[in-house]
Amino acid sequence: ILLFVIILLDISNAYAQSALNHNGIYKTGDNGEMTIIAPFGTQRALFFSDGTVFGLKVARDGFTIGKTTGNTDESIGQISFTIANEKTVLHIKYHDGTELVGEKTKLLEKRIEFNNGKQKLVGELILPPGNAPFPIVVQTHGSGVETREASRGMAYLFAANGIASFIFDKRGCGESTGKEWHAAFDEYAHDLLAGVEAISTMPEINSRKIGLYGHSQGGWVVPLAYSLKPDKFSFCILSAANAVTPVEENLYAGDEEIRLLGYDEMTLKE
Repeated sequence: ILLFVIILLDISNAYAQSALNHNGIYKTGDNGEMTIIAPFGTQRALFFSDGTVFGLKVARDGFTIGKTTGNTDESIGQISFTIANEKTVLHIKYHDGTELVGEKTKLLEKRIEFNNGKQKLVGELILPPGNAPFPIVVQTHGSGVETREASRGMAYLFAANGIASFIFDKRGCGESTGKEWHAAFDEYAHDLLAGVEAISTMPEINSRKIGLYGHSQGGWVVPLAYSLKPDKFSFCILSAANAVTPVEENLYAGDEEIRLLGYDEMTLKE
């Protein structure tokens, strides 16, 4: 029984490693259309260069494509891979019979260490195909433990549209130092600004077209970082962000949970 379990674990690890190696951008159209396989938060996803996203589930020969990012139990198609001329080729076959085929595009992905005071942070510069210098999006994190892998899907989506990205491990996560991942928003904002300083003078980067991207908790951190050095940035992108304080957001969430449980307004007021 033990041997059988070990064999199953080895097979599972092999599938996971294979899936990891298939992350990347694939050219699947004659008009520059790109298809992307990469992490999206805590899951792996299938992106198209127009921003459409589907969840993926690892299968024996590749992946099954979920109906949405949140529903991978209902499949709309399968993904498999072949090797041709030492290059990985993506094959998408939908249940309606339509197919897409694309060859993996080579990206320059460069590991970079930088510091915010005594805090060491580690990130990755991802450059799109084409001629530099590129506009760039420097990404920050959502709440909780988060390495740069959570940002890789968005980085590849930007790269598929000719935009570079810089992603990094949150303090206390991955290769970045720190005993714990939670810190004040001001500290996260300065970590983000330190990342901007690390890449802004590189010849591959258009220093007049640097933007910030923040999702969820990052929706508070990005405006704070921008307010500290507004002349440094030409744009900001906020995703699932809040227009109120963290305290107000949490109180609102608590109120809605109580309502969903069926309590009346008098109980809610109390």
